Amino acid sequence: MEPKADMDTVLSLLNANYALHVCITYLVIIILFLYIADNIMSNKWDLLFIKRIFGVTIYNLIIKWFTFTTKYNKVWIGIAWLLLLIASLITLYVSGYLSNNIEIISDIIKSKKR
Repeated sequence: MEPKADMDTVLSLLNANYALHVCITYLVIIILFLYIADNIMSNKWDLLFIKRIFGVTIYNLIIKWFTFTTKYNKVWIGIAWLLLLIASLITLYVSGYLSNNIEIISDIIKSKKR
């Protein structure tokens, strides 16, 4: 006997899957940003175009921020990779559940529309 589900349960499951996809995209962007900041500071790039475009104050703020983040960048990149791995596995599980039970989900949606 299959457990009963209603439209709200199906919608919350689909919304959770969507939220996980957004989190994965966000984590990939954060990892890329931290990696770029780490490369900028380890290679000692000057980034003079930022000084010309935004001015000295913004340039100094960005350089201070980069030097602050590079102290802990390896740790944050590792944490972001771990969170990305966990979120990817959960998304695979939820997507597999959705694809295996698509008939039940479509029956719930059909019965709600009647």
